[in-house]
Amino acid sequence: MGNGFSRYGIEYVNDIGGERKPTCHRIQDHSIFDDPDYKAALQNADIYESYVFQEEAKKIDEIYNKYIKIVKEEKPYDVFICYKDKMENGEPTEDSMIAYNIYNSLEQAGYRTFLQKIIGK
Repeated sequence: MGNGFSRYGIEYVNDIGGERKPTCHRIQDHSIFDDPDYKAALQNADIYESYVFQEEAKKIDEIYNKYIKIVKEEKPYDVFICYKDKMENGEPTEDSMIAYNIYNSLEQAGYRTFLQKIIGK
């Protein structure tokens, strides 16, 4: 299912509780259930692998549907800021402080700004 995951830009990240969750970095114009690589993976998988693929696809499809809803309903942002939030020792990065300052300045100037943390990289 590697190509299907790649097509959706799937990256697994640990949430605050340590659970690995899929994150989609790309939106496709179709559900992962319709993806040819997903279908091929299911055909070539054993029973356990098929179950795992189906469970992960459900999570990815849920994220996909949330993104699609946002895209349809949300006013677009003027600026997107992405930064690394914390260092290995848990301290805030210098980038995070800079990002917040830039974000606040842009918001005060009337720009619609999205601020995205990168955790654990």
